Amino acid sequence: YPPGYLFLLMLFGIKIFRIITYMAGLLTIVLTWKLANELYDRKTATAASFFIALVPGFLIYPTIDPVALAACCAVGGFYYLHRLTRQNSFLFTVLFSLCSFVFLLFTFVASLWALFGIIFFWFSRENVKWKAFLKQLTIASAILLGLFAALYLISGFNMYECFIGSLHRSKAINTFNVF
Repeated sequence: YPPGYLFLLMLFGIKIFRIITYMAGLLTIVLTWKLANELYDRKTATAASFFIALVPGFLIYPTIDPVALAACCAVGGFYYLHRLTRQNSFLFTVLFSLCSFVFLLFTFVASLWALFGIIFFWFSRENVKWKAFLKQLTIASAILLGLFAALYLISGFNMYECFIGSLHRSKAINTFNVF
């Protein structure tokens, strides 16, 4: 299982983890509204935020389920990636890296993350300053690798081996559920 869930439980306990999950659900709704408002319009943003708010585990019944945290980081990552395509900012680079890092701590769907990123770029390819954007994306990748290296040095946890191990276990029992 991805380690983010266990790290937060060890660090904060169940009560604080529920509060963190609830706050992540609120932040997901806000980031969904901001991203949809920038990409589409207010009506679409309001509808998207409303439907996200109805998902159990976000606002209705926050549990100790890491889905809200992963969703918050996924939406946050795409929001900051979108902002990065529009504005060359080191702050957005760091926030995108942090969202990606935390997202990958809660789910192993990195291939889907990359696929959604490619689709996102395809639809937002106009008005992108590619040279500056690629420079910031390189910095974001270096920050992301640095965070994983720090995680390994501090805790001895190897994210790559954990991911490969989960794939081997899934193949052994004829399932491929890495969520």
